[in-house]
Amino acid sequence: MILGMVLPFWVVLGSFTAAMVHALGSPILYHAGYLTHWRPGMDTIMTNFSNDVDVWLSVYIGAGVAVGTIGIFHEMKALRTRSKAKGVVNWKDRIQPPIGRGDVSLLGAFGVYLLTTFGAILLCKYLLEDHDFPLLFLLIFGFLLTPLVSYVNARMAGLTGLTVGFPMIKEGAGALILSGYRGVDIWFVPIPYADHGRRAQLFREVELTGTRLSSVLKAELLLLPLSLLCGFIFWSLIWEISPIPSPAFQYAQTYWHLIALRQSLWYSSTASEGPGLFDEAIKIEWIVGGFGLAGGTFLVLSWLRMPLSLVYGFVRGIQGLPHMLIPEMIGALIGRYSLERRFGIEKWRRYAPVLFTGFACGMGLIGMSAVAVALISRSVSQLRF
Repeated sequence: MILGMVLPFWVVLGSFTAAMVHALGSPILYHAGYLTHWRPGMDTIMTNFSNDVDVWLSVYIGAGVAVGTIGIFHEMKALRTRSKAKGVVNWKDRIQPPIGRGDVSLLGAFGVYLLTTFGAILLCKYLLEDHDFPLLFLLIFGFLLTPLVSYVNARMAGLTGLTVGFPMIKEGAGALILSGYRGVDIWFVPIPYADHGRRAQLFREVELTGTRLSSVLKAELLLLPLSLLCGFIFWSLIWEISPIPSPAFQYAQTYWHLIALRQSLWYSSTASEGPGLFDEAIKIEWIVGGFGLAGGTFLVLSWLRMPLSLVYGFVRGIQGLPHMLIPEMIGALIGRYSLERRFGIEKWRRYAPVLFTGFACGMGLIGMSAVAVALISRSVSQLRF
C-alpha cells in the first residue's frame, strides 16, 4: 500500500487495470475455449502459470515489445529535438571528466567495458559444449543491445522515473532460441546482456552528495569480499534451520514453484527436438493482439493528451498477481485524493519517498531482528536433566 503512494498514480492505475483485465478476462477466455490447461481446483500459482501458457505470456510479450518500441522512438525524437536546440555539440568537452570529482575518463570507461565484454564472450564460448554456437549473437548482445537498452533506460529514468525494455529479449529474440542451439547449458552461461540504465542514477547521487567516484570504487572493492564471506556464513545457518522450501520459509514455498515453472518453460525450448510446452505458450496471434492493444492505447492516450505512463503501468501489471496490485491501488487512491489534499501536492510528493524509505528501513530492521532471533533459537538445543 505504501508503494502505491510513492509510485506515479497513472502507473499504479495501469497496473491495476491490467490485473483486473487478467482476473476478469480469464473466466471469459476459459468459457470461450482458449484456456485449455486450467482445471478446477488449481491454486493461485498453478492458475496463473496455466493461464500464462495459454494466453497471457504472449500478450505480455506483444505489449512489452510495443512499449519498448514506443520508448525508443520517443527517446530518439527527444534527442534530435535537444540536439537541434543546443546546436553543435563539442564532443571533446563530453569526453573530458569533470575536474575535482574523481571521475574516470570516458575513454577509460569504454576500454574497461570492451575488455569485460570480450572476457564474458570468451567465457561463454569456453563453457558451451557446442562450440558451433554463433558468435554473432554474443557480439550483438554485448556491443549493440546492452549499450542501446542501457542508454535509453538511463535517459528514461532521468526524464520520467520509469524504464522501458523489450521483455524476454534474452530468451526469445536473444538467439538462445533463434540460434537453434540444443541443450539447457545455454541458459546458465554469462550471456553479456544487461540493462545498466538504472545505474546512471547512482552517478547523479554521487554528484549531488559530492562523493568522489574513486571513493565509491574503494567501497565496492571492500564490500565485495565482506558480503561474500558474511553471505556464505548466514546462508549456511539459514539452510540448517529447515528444508527450503518448507513452511518455515513461506515465500519460497509459495513463489519458488511459480518461478521454477516459468523458467522451465523457457528451458524446454532448447531442451528437446520436438514440440514442447514452450511451443504451446508462444502464440503469434496473441502477441500481435498485445502489440496492437498497447500501441492503440498509446495512440488514443496521446490523442486525448492523457498520461502515457498508463501504458507502462499496464504492461507492468499483466503478469502481476491481483492480490499484490490491489493494495497498491488503494494506497495510490489514498495518496492522491486524501493526503495530497491535506498536505498539498508538492509537499506530499516530497514526503512520500521519505515515508516509503522509512517504512522499508523499519521493515528491514524488524525482519533482520526476527531472523537473528530465529537463528539463535534454532541453533540452541535443549538438554534434559
